[in-house]
Amino acid sequence: MTTARWISALGMLAIAALTTSCATSLSRSAAAPAALPASGTPGPASQPGTVSPPATTAATPVPSTTAAIPTASASATATANPCLAFAASHTFIELTSVVTAPDGSLTLTGHPATMSCGGPDDFHYNVATSSEVAHALPGVTVQVLGTDGSTTEQTIPHAQFPSYLATDHNTRVFIFTGPLSAVTALQEQFHP
Repeated sequence: MTTARWISALGMLAIAALTTSCATSLSRSAAAPAALPASGTPGPASQPGTVSPPATTAATPVPSTTAAIPTASASATATANPCLAFAASHTFIELTSVVTAPDGSLTLTGHPATMSCGGPDDFHYNVATSSEVAHALPGVTVQVLGTDGSTTEQTIPHAQFPSYLATDHNTRVFIFTGPLSAVTALQEQFHP
């Protein structure tokens, strides 16, 4: 082999090595741009007429191949269990007294209650010992359970509500709609 061919062969190898090195450097810089030096100013590579060595990037951690086992969220559980969904979407109060104001609004006194799902009756109400006062707007819609022991709801005029509650032998637990300062609807709840 002549010297010219050796030089040509070595030149081809050098070009191939340089091409491979450049391609590797470009793929690394495309995947993760080089960070600025600690000073926050551009390094010498950004100055015209200078060439910097190829940037090296730190190894990127490989994500774990073990996936976490998903757990049921509260909303998914509530959706799967109608009792939990109902309990989570309503506000309850056990009423002890109702007073009619001159403007037709009602002052409601009672204990906050929560519906608890499960147990021998499928659900029950947990009633707090603390008291709270609510105000129902004039014309509030009042639904009560049948006085004949049936679970059929009846709508009564809000002005009759104080006398109904005085003789109510049902749960006295009501769902209320609206904030405590402006209740717009009351619905008595059944419990065996």
